[in-house]
Amino acid sequence: MKRIAVYYRVSTKKQDHEIQEAAFRDWYQQPGNGGRVYIYRDTVSGNAKRRPNFDLMMDLVRAR
Repeated sequence: MKRIAVYYRVSTKKQDHEIQEAAFRDWYQQPGNGGRVYIYRDTVSGNAKRRPNFDLMMDLVRAR
């Protein structure tokens, strides 16, 4: 079974991840795009040096 890592980021707490999540749901529902989904979210500026959940996701991807 495929494993799919999904990362959502917004810059402020006034924003939400809904638009990004909707785009993923649309993609996921297409034939052949199923699999086990792991979702990671951050609310940090794009200029931030650290994105904790992105870093976690990448560590897990590297470790498989």
